[in-house]
Amino acid sequence: MCKIRCKWAQDTEEIYIRYHDEEWGKPVYDDTKLFEMLLLESFQAGLSWLTILKKRGKITGACQIAAVAVIIRLMILENCSRKMLI
Repeated sequence: MCKIRCKWAQDTEEIYIRYHDEEWGKPVYDDTKLFEMLLLESFQAGLSWLTILKKRGKITGACQIAAVAVIIRLMILENCSRKMLI
């Protein structure tokens, strides 16, 4: 059975076809996934979506590392604030 795809997802690279078939146009309710897509859209400025999809793993990984660093800093600040109140 032949899948019906949008014109932009025909005769292109597999990663683009997979994105079309598995993600594009489907509602997302997971906050983490929504944040990932927001970041990817931000990184897209001036680049093709295909380029972003190819770099997705590295971008997402870097953002996760940055998020962990921010959380650690916030925890340290909160801990320091509590000690100052004692």
